[in-house]
Amino acid sequence: MTSRRNFLSIAAASVAAPFVANAQTVTTLRMGHVTAAGSVFDMGAKKFAELFEQKTNGAIKVNVFPGGQLGQEREAMEGMPLGIVDLHLYGTSTLTAVAPEIGDCDLPFLYASKAHADKCLESAIGDHWLKLLEPRGIIGLGWGAGGFRSCLNAKKSIATKEGFSGMKFRVAGGPVFIGMFKALGASAIQMNWGEVYTAVQQGVIDGLECPPNVMLSSKLNEVAKFVTLDEHTYSALVFGMSAPAFKKLNAEQKKAATDSGVQAGRYMRELAAKLDADASAELTAKGVKVDTIDKAPLIAAMAPVYKDLAKNQKIIEQIRAIKV
Repeated sequence: MTSRRNFLSIAAASVAAPFVANAQTVTTLRMGHVTAAGSVFDMGAKKFAELFEQKTNGAIKVNVFPGGQLGQEREAMEGMPLGIVDLHLYGTSTLTAVAPEIGDCDLPFLYASKAHADKCLESAIGDHWLKLLEPRGIIGLGWGAGGFRSCLNAKKSIATKEGFSGMKFRVAGGPVFIGMFKALGASAIQMNWGEVYTAVQQGVIDGLECPPNVMLSSKLNEVAKFVTLDEHTYSALVFGMSAPAFKKLNAEQKKAATDSGVQAGRYMRELAAKLDADASAELTAKGVKVDTIDKAPLIAAMAPVYKDLAKNQKIIEQIRAIKV
């Protein structure tokens, strides 16, 4: 009997040993964004989470929190150097508070097309902008996008430059967006994304600007019935990671994080373009009047914005010189 017990003990130990040897500690990270579940932001964040988990063989798990559950962008940005938020999707306008030069990415009518924007963001120019964030406790992992931003309002159809005069538009923030609407004769009001729907509904603002796919996913068509497809700015987004969280990763995991950011960014930019391509018809079907507009007068009006607000004219020239 004793020998049988010994045999069973040895056999059990030999079976259990591989599981002990292969066991790993799973690190769970939290990732936030400010738009609704199911939005292009949400799908981009979830793609990042999926890729990061795959590339680390399950050692890193990322839980995604939509709708500003981890704070609005400014709050998340301020918490990153302290490690309060692990990961977040940021609009570049928010990041100008810690890296003003990144606001050049938001300059109006800077990119001739999505392909042009893609080429710029994945060049040394995009790398330069991301590196500006590192001293402020944010590691830029890659570039996503929400699509080209256009205008939505609750008051009237706008099909000419003059139609913007006297209107009040919510902007995400940053001097470039404020200067842009000032140049059109409109007022720019900074406001957290979570407040926008109610602000339009109550008449605090006349409208706002964002990609058409975001208008739909945020149900803004319920409170504003006029869209102007001016495509004034490419809504570039940064997959940002807290420097304290990034430093805890080993070398392979750090590479997995940056590779996931690049790949999720490409996925997100393609998805946004596809969703926007279908958005006009969908908005029209929901009772929204969708106007196109001659961009030439708008572009001409932006000269003061470039003169007064562009931080790095050399980079602007490099962007304009890039051929697709």
